[in-house]
Amino acid sequence: MLSLRTLPAALVALLMAAPSVIAEPVTIQLKNGDTIHAEQVPEESDDSITVVIHPQLGRLEISSDAIKPKEELPAWSSTVAAGVIAVREDGDDSMTLSMNTSSTYRKDADKLVMKGGMNYKTSRDK
Repeated sequence: MLSLRTLPAALVALLMAAPSVIAEPVTIQLKNGDTIHAEQVPEESDDSITVVIHPQLGRLEISSDAIKPKEELPAWSSTVAAGVIAVREDGDDSMTLSMNTSSTYRKDADKLVMKGGMNYKTSRDK
């Protein structure tokens, strides 16, 4: 039986013997369509292999070639809109021109939005 004197030493020995693995929950999409929900072990993973601990399957080593690459959205997205209306019938003159542009940059927590526009209108009645 442990006495109060040996209890701290026993706890230190137990903590030293326990594996020091910090796992992160991840969802991995494989190229064959399977999905794995497990905890990744970053200390044992590198560029060529991903090590995960699955609740039912245990420790798995997954080759990077088998993992479906994550689809990254493009950082830039832009739109351009333009319009022209011109009327010259029955002696009336009219002109309308409109142009609008918008460009957005998003990466991680950064966001930049640029917008521009131009309107023009002319009308000549007799």
